[in-house]
Amino acid sequence: MFITDILLYLAIVIVRVGWSLRRMVYRAPLCTVPLRFVGGVIRNLLGIGAIAVAGCTSPTGLGDEEPLDLWWWSDFESGRIGPQAERQDGWWTSPFYPDDQAVVQSAVVRSGRYAVRLLINRDRPYLQTKDQIDKPRVDLVKGRDADGEPYLITEGEELWYGFSIYVPPEFIFDYKANSEQVHELQSTTGDERDHPVTVRIVEDQYVISVGGVLPGARTWYYPVHRGAWSDFVFHLRLCRASTTSCEGMVEVWINGARLGKHTGPNSTAYSYHFDIALYKGSWKYTIQGDPNPSRQESGDRYIYVDEVRMAMPGRGSYEQVAPR
Repeated sequence: MFITDILLYLAIVIVRVGWSLRRMVYRAPLCTVPLRFVGGVIRNLLGIGAIAVAGCTSPTGLGDEEPLDLWWWSDFESGRIGPQAERQDGWWTSPFYPDDQAVVQSAVVRSGRYAVRLLINRDRPYLQTKDQIDKPRVDLVKGRDADGEPYLITEGEELWYGFSIYVPPEFIFDYKANSEQVHELQSTTGDERDHPVTVRIVEDQYVISVGGVLPGARTWYYPVHRGAWSDFVFHLRLCRASTTSCEGMVEVWINGARLGKHTGPNSTAYSYHFDIALYKGSWKYTIQGDPNPSRQESGDRYIYVDEVRMAMPGRGSYEQVAPR
């Protein structure tokens, strides 16, 4: 097991150094590239040394750390939201939204010491989108821009991932036309209709949709329990309808109950970002720009997220990514 961990870490180092060199060559002054490159190599070699030391004290070679066959994870135990390139607690966050919308806190947690609170407010102004409508949202994204590119979810990869969501007791269930999105796989092409996986809160139900706009798309429903954590696990392989011998599939579990399995084409793009969010696009206005009725006319809405894990492609299992 120890030798396998070292080899896997070496593979991760090669990918990281390659991406770092690519970014430095294109973005940094030429005179600084050798120094920055050598520094990156030294940091990664120190990482190998740390694993070797842990291997002397732990049967797994990892001490108390997460196993190396996790691609990335976010249990927020670092106590912060770090740069997206980091494997633990690294996310892309929008520079246009207030910093206090995604806050690592310790009052409500699924496991360990920390979880993140995602908050939106109906009275705040939000960045105008291309359709010129003010849409309250906060996102944690993995796989966006050059820093996140190594973490893109691509067609044909078999993946397992899980996360946990807490809806507080004071959360007001809103009208069906004013639902919230809490998870999606975002297309890198920018097509807002192309989401092979989405999770929304619609009135008092989680609505899990698979297949986006494709024929044969599937939807499951599960009750939202306010004041309790809900644990999600997904097992998937993305596949476009245009792909020969498409072997796409998505399986879904909530709180240990298997909701079902969708097979066949489930996407229209080759690669996707992973997104955890609180997005209430119609809270202020309808798509036509008219005021939209809501059971909550002002103030904050928030949820908590914890135990986010994504297994290495082709190496995962339910037990490895399920919140615990």
